[in-house]
Amino acid sequence: MILEKYRVNFQISEDKGPEETAKMKQNIQDFHNIVKAALLHMDKQKQVIKSMIKAQDDRLKITKEIIEQLSQFEEGNVEYYAE
Repeated sequence: MILEKYRVNFQISEDKGPEETAKMKQNIQDFHNIVKAALLHMDKQKQVIKSMIKAQDDRLKITKEIIEQLSQFEEGNVEYYAE
């Protein structure tokens, strides 16, 4: 199947020798290995990004709570000292 796609995209001539075909198959295998390694790295990066998103969400939640508490503190003090 991969060789068929390679034939379509690179116009492989069928009259080439077996060493040329073997070289093309090796090129395909090398490319396959590169893509496979890249996918592993991308999966690792995906997990790291997910953990970063969770940490950012947690930080934003805590910041929101702090701002709400500071607002309540400020309102209480304004009422106290306005009297």
